[in-house]
Amino acid sequence: MPHCHGQLALVPLPEGAIFDLPDRARMRSVQEIADLLGLSKVAVYGLIRDGSLTASKTAGKYRVAIPDLEAFVRSTRVTPNEKAPARAASHAEAGEDNR
Repeated sequence: MPHCHGQLALVPLPEGAIFDLPDRARMRSVQEIADLLGLSKVAVYGLIRDGSLTASKTAGKYRVAIPDLEAFVRSTRVTPNEKAPARAASHAEAGEDNR
């Protein structure tokens, strides 16, 4: 039985899960994905268009499965030993902040 803390039941994440979201099987909208990643909807559409983020299109609307989102996040991880791309380094040197 999951340990309960107030009204919130604390349960272990499924193997390999990154996001602790209820109803992991439910498809998420582009807006929900944008909110989770801290991106704009336009940026998420771009990730879908270039094939970086797997999505399904039903009735004219894109939806993303949480396991596909987690696969995308894993594919974008950078380890401390990796060098930043040259383009990103040049922006940092110029004092630009893209946040």
